[in-house]
Amino acid sequence: MTRSFSANLPPRSPCIGICQVNERQICTGCHRSLSEIGRWSIASNEEKRSILAEVQLRRFTALKPSVPAASTSNSLQP
Repeated sequence: MTRSFSANLPPRSPCIGICQVNERQICTGCHRSLSEIGRWSIASNEEKRSILAEVQLRRFTALKPSVPAASTSNSLQP
């Protein structure tokens, strides 16, 4: 299979069958928004790749440990 041929194939859905929506209206399984999920079946290949790029960013953000905000008080000094 050549690279140009595979670029023309439709991207696969990121759905993993864990369909739960969080408070931000993002699926915790595939990391798509409700509108992205709704559009998937009619989206162009280019739009699907764009959605997958957003999904990748959301997954990275979800996996990244949160860092507590720096305290404004100096609790280490007496």
